[in-house]
Amino acid sequence: AVLAMLLASEEGNADETAAATETLEAVANNNAVPLIYRQIASFKALIRTGGSLSIDERRAGFQDLATPGSALRLLAEEQQALLDIEAGDTAAALAKLQAIMADSEVTAGLRRRASQLIVSLGGTLDAA
Repeated sequence: AVLAMLLASEEGNADETAAATETLEAVANNNAVPLIYRQIASFKALIRTGGSLSIDERRAGFQDLATPGSALRLLAEEQQALLDIEAGDTAAALAKLQAIMADSEVTAGLRRRASQLIVSLGGTLDAA
């Protein structure tokens, strides 16, 4: 799985986006691969597909990764907020970002990105 993800990275660096996405999807759909690697591959594939999938298709993919207990839950929620911004739903994006900020598992980096997005969208940060 790790080798395939490295291959996908190289394919992406060579502007072979379709091949990189296909490689990542192969890992994501291989039940013999440990779940965390399948989730990482799925996350990366969703990010790579960008314009080739609709917002709703990408939202559904990230929703699958945003389940409680998932190691990628907060990152998937961040991507959902970005999809809300892309769709023009600033209020929904702000609500998701505020929820990320309030989560006890948020990392410093994600907290910083979320707070920057909140401010850039015209929201306010809680004093806490």
